[in-house]
Amino acid sequence: MATTKKPSKIKKVFRVIAYLVLSLILLATASLITIYTAWHYYLNTQVEQAFAPIKNQDRPLTLTEIQTAYTTDNNTAAADYYLPIMQSYVESFERYNTAYDEAPEDQCALLEIPFILDAPDTWHHSKQSPPEQLLTATRKYLAQNDATIQELINAPTFSNAHFPPDYTKGFETDMPHLGQFRQSARLLRLYHWLAIYENRPKDALKAITAIKKLSDILHTEPTLIGSLVRLSIHRLVADESVRVLNLHLYNDQQLQALYHLNQPLNSKDIVLKALEYERVMAMDGIDRMENQDTTAITSKNVPYVSFLYSHLGLGDLDRVKITELHQQMRDRLNQDDWYLYDIEDQIDDLPLIYAMTKVFMPALSAATNTFAQAHEEAVAIQLAIATQRYYLANKQLPKTFDALVPTYITKVPVDEIYYNQPYQLITHTAGYIVYTPGYDEVDNKGQRTSEGEVGRGDDEFTDISIAVSFKGQDILLELFPEEEQLIIDELEFDITNYFHRLNGEPEEYPTMNFDNMLPFLGGMMIDEFDPELEEEHDFDETLFEEVE
Repeated sequence: MATTKKPSKIKKVFRVIAYLVLSLILLATASLITIYTAWHYYLNTQVEQAFAPIKNQDRPLTLTEIQTAYTTDNNTAAADYYLPIMQSYVESFERYNTAYDEAPEDQCALLEIPFILDAPDTWHHSKQSPPEQLLTATRKYLAQNDATIQELINAPTFSNAHFPPDYTKGFETDMPHLGQFRQSARLLRLYHWLAIYENRPKDALKAITAIKKLSDILHTEPTLIGSLVRLSIHRLVADESVRVLNLHLYNDQQLQALYHLNQPLNSKDIVLKALEYERVMAMDGIDRMENQDTTAITSKNVPYVSFLYSHLGLGDLDRVKITELHQQMRDRLNQDDWYLYDIEDQIDDLPLIYAMTKVFMPALSAATNTFAQAHEEAVAIQLAIATQRYYLANKQLPKTFDALVPTYITKVPVDEIYYNQPYQLITHTAGYIVYTPGYDEVDNKGQRTSEGEVGRGDDEFTDISIAVSFKGQDILLELFPEEEQLIIDELEFDITNYFHRLNGEPEEYPTMNFDNMLPFLGGMMIDEFDPELEEEHDFDETLFEEVE
């Protein structure tokens, strides 16, 4: 009878080890599946909780919902009217630009015009009028585009509009109409510029009115960039209003019309709507990352990004964080709290796993501040216009804004965005300044420049300031001679070079005074350099060569 050979002890040991290893693998797999399931259940719960208020308020969650809201009334009348006109002008501009590029060097300056090519547009600071060559080039350009100008000036008023972009495409959405609107607004600005220097106030007012129409027709734009383009056009109304105030061209009736054209935009509603689109765009970006569709975001496919965003859950982490931060911004704005830069600090402190949050969020607080500044500027311009009307009627400036109530304004406005105090008036024999300190809340008595740069109240040296000088005077130069002289010198420099170009002479370049510069070399200011570093380098040559 055959005997069965018993397995050796070594085989038994290996078998036990194999069972243990298999058991560990099965246990680890089960644990991973449990952890994976629990992690994604947790993430899905967090996402649902973050999205719940948005759903309850019928706010958009997808680009399709954005597009549906944008095209609800299917009103294309404004697009049908404006876009052919603007496209025709863009083609005309491109032909002119080509002619400029191809012109002999000594003839180029004769084609220069303000806002379109390199010619300076500000001449009243230098107490002179634009030269005849510049006026001739401008008249010729405007004559070539007169049909477009008249169609823009005589455009009907459209209460609502949408344009061709398909916002469901997300990052690939093409919005050529925004550029066309900006170029058309610059054409009208040029028309206004010539009209005021030719003493044609009625035509000048028509031009500003047409620019305001272009801004108004973009009020349905859902995107942040669309809202910023609208704001940039609205600011052309503001800039040209300040220009015409300083030239004292308008009568009381025209000033009343100008006052209404400078009605502040509803900045809060604009920003809130733009925030919705930016949040939805961020969600679309996360969806793309999860689906390995990164070309629209990074211009190339990023390997393993789908694993990171889908399976590890980075996408849901970003969804929750972006939604939370957007809600913080909404809540603050609804409480009239425009100080949002601390949200940027929160974003900066986030770990790198919140990559999409860091990509999509940082620019929003700066954009919000831009709208807030524009609102304050518009109120200040309206007060400057009301002050001008008072001056025309009484042959003297008011001592305070109280004197304007109720004939010129219904009440003295308060800077409700930042300063929470009434706007300020400074009167002088050279003119007057309307101002509010702005974001930094530091009262600089209407100063608008710092180190030769025009500020908007967002630093400790400048205010949001509208200055109107009497003819032949410069109130800013009187009150802030050192800072304002830097601005005037720069304007004079541009004018001098314009004449150099007209005469075929070499242009001048500013002399760089190292002692007055504030350079950042390798991220460090000069007065913060380590002495040992200064000894190590030849400061006049070597260090600059390395930086370059």
